[in-house]
Amino acid sequence: MTLQRTLTQIMALKFQKTRKSASTFYDDVRRNLIENLAPWNPQFDYLPISNRDDLIVDIYIESKRPIYIYAARDDQRYLRAGITCAQFVQHGLPFRSLLLVEDEKAISLANWKTVTNIVDKQFIGTDDILKSVPDFVRREVA
Repeated sequence: MTLQRTLTQIMALKFQKTRKSASTFYDDVRRNLIENLAPWNPQFDYLPISNRDDLIVDIYIESKRPIYIYAARDDQRYLRAGITCAQFVQHGLPFRSLLLVEDEKAISLANWKTVTNIVDKQFIGTDDILKSVPDFVRREVA
């Protein structure tokens, strides 16, 4: 009985660790980009098409050609970002899309191939994201 209780506690800790890391990626990226993209006044949860509240942009940077930034930790959110970008293209919106992916291993190969052909740029891994995104935005806005 003690062994069972111990195993249950260990499994609960592993589950909590997984849940914590799931929310940490989005929070870390958002917090860091708020600081590093401050000169460009980023807007969060932006709706480019007013009557379509299902087509939401995680981070919006205003410029001649607006920059739409999405963060994706899992396959579902990754695919949703790609579909959203495709919808914007169909509506004729001019924009540059940037997709931030925590780990490419979490994305299925079929979705990877599809979305890669839709979005303009992808950064993979938290370190690469935090280092490269401000440079990308600086070059695009210039």
